[in-house]
Amino acid sequence: MNELLEQQASAIEAFLAHAGVEARIEGGTLSPRLISYNLSLGPGVRSGRVAALTSQLAAALAVGSVRLARHGDSLALEVPRADPSTVRLLPLYQQLSIEDSDEGAVPTATALLGLDYEGTPLLLRLVSPEVANLLIMGQAGSGKSSVMSAMIACLALANGPDEVQIMLLDVGGRKKRTSVFAAWDGLPHLICPPISDQVEANHRLAWLARQMEWRTEEGTETPTILVFIDELPDLLAGADENLERLLLRLIARGRTGGIHFVCGASQPSAIKPLLTETNFPARLIGRLASAEEAEALTGARASQAERLLGRGDFLISLHGEMTRLQTASVNDKEIAQLVGLMAQIAAERAEEEARKRPGATRRGNLTSIPVQERSGRNWQTGGGGGMGAASPLPAAPAPRSKGILDSFRRKN
Repeated sequence: MNELLEQQASAIEAFLAHAGVEARIEGGTLSPRLISYNLSLGPGVRSGRVAALTSQLAAALAVGSVRLARHGDSLALEVPRADPSTVRLLPLYQQLSIEDSDEGAVPTATALLGLDYEGTPLLLRLVSPEVANLLIMGQAGSGKSSVMSAMIACLALANGPDEVQIMLLDVGGRKKRTSVFAAWDGLPHLICPPISDQVEANHRLAWLARQMEWRTEEGTETPTILVFIDELPDLLAGADENLERLLLRLIARGRTGGIHFVCGASQPSAIKPLLTETNFPARLIGRLASAEEAEALTGARASQAERLLGRGDFLISLHGEMTRLQTASVNDKEIAQLVGLMAQIAAERAEEEARKRPGATRRGNLTSIPVQERSGRNWQTGGGGGMGAASPLPAAPAPRSKGILDSFRRKN
């Protein structure tokens, strides 16, 4: 690997020199999908000159794309690896559980998203006032549905059904037989089975609006309700004007009652009325069709989100700060195992509660819810926990106090 790094670094320097750009590669970092080369520009050289050459540089390196990024106060050229690795959620979660065994791996209502360009695990606390709701944007194949499933898995592992309740909606639009959330049916955290029917979605959203009003009047935000919508434009396409207003009100005000949304969308233009920073302060942005779409979603002219690789390669944008990451994933077998484990635990706890309170009635399983080095270059390998083959399911979390995490970065 070091030989490849040296060859690419020399090739980048030679290409830039031929283009009249004085620059030097001073080491870099390996992550699951990328090599991030630290770039030092000569006196008076502007970063825009390098950004304008990234397409030609990608061709010279024989890679699909090259992206110029700012990492803190320094610049980096992000080049796809020829041997990319998958980030598996369960081993990564297990690694955090071991490292933070005294405090709990993940705070309440927090999603483990994946690994950043340095190999650092990234966590997003969905109930933080700085997050409120999360928008996940990207073309087909960017990995929106996959990262949603990984978030659901993490939330189920780190929270009990009395702490976090989940609603899943995947309605209309695409001609398909099953919902992308169908595998989660039976998870004890679900308020209801995954919804794929427009009429039922209308009823459930109306119920959420009543919940929001009741919670606001009572001054309560618990348990947290997280609503996952796979394709928000599909839901809006089948909605009448009243439902559209209702959904807008829920997204804008639901946080006051502990109701938060995670929404996916392929086309920014289809949900333009909802695309305000107040509604969605936090955004996961996958591969997009154009630089114009990238600028509209990130607010940054040079985000280069159109150069992302797809399949879990995302930017997270939160109040002007952007970080590139490879999102974690779970497969169908892991989801089935997790749902089965959680259903078994819920049934056992319900039976225990029933024994403690003779004569108590319960519905279903739940009683509490209705639901290296070259010429000074320093090569670093980012933490690779969570990559490769899946491990057995981590143990279910023991009850613990609620954690607070306002930043979305978890340092090693």
